[in-house]
Amino acid sequence: MSAYKLSNLIRARFPVIYITTFEEDRVTKYIKSVVTDVKQVKFAREVFTWTQTNGLYNTTTSKTVNDTACPCKMLEFIRRYEKDAVFIIYDFYVNFGPKNRTPDYNCLLYTSDAADEARSV
Repeated sequence: MSAYKLSNLIRARFPVIYITTFEEDRVTKYIKSVVTDVKQVKFAREVFTWTQTNGLYNTTTSKTVNDTACPCKMLEFIRRYEKDAVFIIYDFYVNFGPKNRTPDYNCLLYTSDAADEARSV
């Protein structure tokens, strides 16, 4: 995805941009470079990353957000966060039950509700 296309999606306030990659570090650096460049996105945004093991981490302030390792708590934090920010969520698909794994139904319901709420904004 080009920087131009990504910056357009960010400026258009798309609630979700799904990127599949094996190069997570490289893509994370690329996204950070775009969303913090005021020439591309008009104003810089904070950048958070999330993993199931570490929870949310604010890469802008270098601080971990307490009690966000649980997917539902992470989604709740995002839902309530009032500043403009980009949340990079790693390996979230495992909560949807791929390859005969049992899905996390609470997470599915919460994700569905959050998506409906994002569409109505």
